[in-house]
Amino acid sequence: MRSMTRARPSPALLVAVAALIAALAGTAVAEVATTAKLDKKEKKQVKKIAKKQARKQIKKLAPGLSVAHADTADSADTAGSADTANRADTANSANTANQANTATSAQTAANAEALSGNTVVGEGDLDGPGTVTNSSCTTISEPVPGAQAGDHVVLTPPSVWPTYEINLTARVTADTVAYDICNQSGVTQNFGTSPPLRFLVFR
Repeated sequence: MRSMTRARPSPALLVAVAALIAALAGTAVAEVATTAKLDKKEKKQVKKIAKKQARKQIKKLAPGLSVAHADTADSADTAGSADTANRADTANSANTANQANTATSAQTAANAEALSGNTVVGEGDLDGPGTVTNSSCTTISEPVPGAQAGDHVVLTPPSVWPTYEINLTARVTADTVAYDICNQSGVTQNFGTSPPLRFLVFR
């Protein structure tokens, strides 16, 4: 009867496994694994053992692992970006508001300078004249209590009105401001009644 013998692992395989276990344990002996010469079958066995031992180590260390701080860091980065964006938006809004206020103040100062020494009597709107036929004039007036003949008036027509061959004249009489518009364009013009003309009476 022939006796059966089990193949013993080669010394190189034993050295590699020992080095692998040492490496998982955290010792420097793992360097031996790089010098052990293994055949294809032995390398496969070492890989199998490595996977098994790695799973054991991961399972053992898993309870102590945490990614909570990473999540917190992401949240902190997001919050930081949002805060920076909010500060930038606030600064831009404040800058825009300052520019608007500066422009308004400059315009107010310019108006005050232009009217220096004068008294504003009244201001308001005058309707447009509607349709004005060729070679004709239309008068539009508005009550302005306190206005007197000889007062000055500034009239600002809408920008959409045509400017060619149109004569626009403003005048002030007692408690009244008026304008005359004459159409010399060669065709009938429809100015509409709105938007209105702005007027300012001062003396």
